[in-house]
Amino acid sequence: MTYCDCAAAMPSDPETIAFLAEAVRETGGVNQEAGHRWAYELRRRLDAAAAELAADLTGEPGWRAVWGDCGTGVLAMFGELVCRNRRVVSSRLEHPALAAALERTAAAATYWRPDPAGRLCPDPETARSAEIAAFHWIQSELGTVQDPDRLFAAVPPGCVRFLDAIQGAGKLPFPRSADVAAVSGAKFGAPGGAALLISPRWSGGDALIEAAARFRNTHLGCRPQPAVMLTLAFAARRRRERLESDLAAMRKFNCELRREIAGISGVEFTIPEAAASPYILHLRLPGRQGAVAVRILSELGVAAASGSACASESRRPSEALTALGLRSADAFSGVRLSFSWRTIGEVRPETLAERLQTMLKKY
Repeated sequence: MTYCDCAAAMPSDPETIAFLAEAVRETGGVNQEAGHRWAYELRRRLDAAAAELAADLTGEPGWRAVWGDCGTGVLAMFGELVCRNRRVVSSRLEHPALAAALERTAAAATYWRPDPAGRLCPDPETARSAEIAAFHWIQSELGTVQDPDRLFAAVPPGCVRFLDAIQGAGKLPFPRSADVAAVSGAKFGAPGGAALLISPRWSGGDALIEAAARFRNTHLGCRPQPAVMLTLAFAARRRRERLESDLAAMRKFNCELRREIAGISGVEFTIPEAAASPYILHLRLPGRQGAVAVRILSELGVAAASGSACASESRRPSEALTALGLRSADAFSGVRLSFSWRTIGEVRPETLAERLQTMLKKY
């Protein structure tokens, strides 16, 4: 199988898997909340890992991390603990988990529109009254890269700036204009775990950290296991060490793949290369169903997606594509290819393009 669904879950490298096995052996059976010496030692180790995770992903000292179990969990945590009964500005392109959290908790939500490439356009009128600004960095389905500095500069001082960094952390240089950012280990090569990263410049950090500890135990009903949290920090360190080399390789692979696909009839690029993450390539197949194309590709040995993993079995058209202004009929035609270090080691761009062309013939 050629795995091109890495936006849903990026494979762990062998070193990270080995670290997890050792962490399970060392911490298995120790409850970090107990009162004995081993629990105190584990808590200190987890605190150190949280600081390392935040520093490695942001590239800046002083950030802190609040542990979570998964991306959906930390997005829900932010919604419940920060957004409740407050005025939020966001967009229709947000991840379904963040959109649901805002719908559940915000007193009112207004939405900035995207341009044809999916880049959000600040609206000064709605920005003035915002108490929370909540935006994605990289759109999980389309791959559009936002400019968080530009978006957050449009809201007033005192507005909490939240960044869904789940698709970008560990892959691209981190923007530091956010007050709080969500990250998920499954998206950068950890076997699980997630976190909220808190900027040292935000005055609400202490209150959020205290509230998050209570929220995990009373609302989520679980907490991430120590071995998973430690491995999340290890994977972040691996991403930091390989960020520049992996990014250069990914840009080259994506560019070559676009060049190969450009000559195939019946395929359109949704987002131009200059506006997209090199880790995601979104295509439209006019007149065809993306879900059917994904099933045919899987028979040809290629794992792809017809949208965000959270909406993969939905019978509704892609909300991301309809937000760009596409008709409902056309919004069923998307296919997302997303890559990792393993993908570019498994397949050449021309081979992947050939399988795409074979899929179109079999459709």
